[in-house]
Amino acid sequence: MAEEAVEEKAEQTEQPEEKAEQKDEAPAEAEVPSGEEAKTFKTDDSAKISMNQMYSLYLQPSFSKRLSEKGKRWLAKAMVNMIMADKSIDASEVSYLEDAISLVEDEEERKKLMEAAKIREPFEIDILNTDREYAGYFFFYLAMIVAADGKVKTSEVNFLAKICGKLGFPSSSAKDVLHWTTKLVKLNTERENMVDQLSRINPIFSKH
Repeated sequence: MAEEAVEEKAEQTEQPEEKAEQKDEAPAEAEVPSGEEAKTFKTDDSAKISMNQMYSLYLQPSFSKRLSEKGKRWLAKAMVNMIMADKSIDASEVSYLEDAISLVEDEEERKKLMEAAKIREPFEIDILNTDREYAGYFFFYLAMIVAADGKVKTSEVNFLAKICGKLGFPSSSAKDVLHWTTKLVKLNTERENMVDQLSRINPIFSKH
């Protein structure tokens, strides 16, 4: 079931501190879609591509179809709130915002999601009393958004703790998921560093 929940083309990058921290500098904000449909965010094509731009994590349609309409709306709002937890939208979080908007079919609700992202106004999140079999998947998917920009920030930790209660999980679950997320960010950082080192190697091609 977990394989159907998300399709991992790779995980995001950069290095966090051992403990949750706030960034010294705010990340460059992505352009929030303003049309009726979510559109791909603009990025600087001249900049060096990073692994988190090359790969993304998307919800599979086969998983989304299993959710009730209420479950879809709950997850969409939670995703938008998670993205806005640090009051900015990093380019690495664009795919998650597009996923959130695509979850809902009602045009008015889509507009509300996009408007909330523009003005950084979080939604009030209700308890999740439907789609209980997927609640754990929701929690880890939201944690992936924390890892997207490569740092775990205090505001994101606080939101994970809050969403833990809305999902009906004990508080210890938030600590466990955060621990997993921190390890994931470290692994992504190691991968990014290795990729950078490999790009600096003078090629010696094998003749075999």
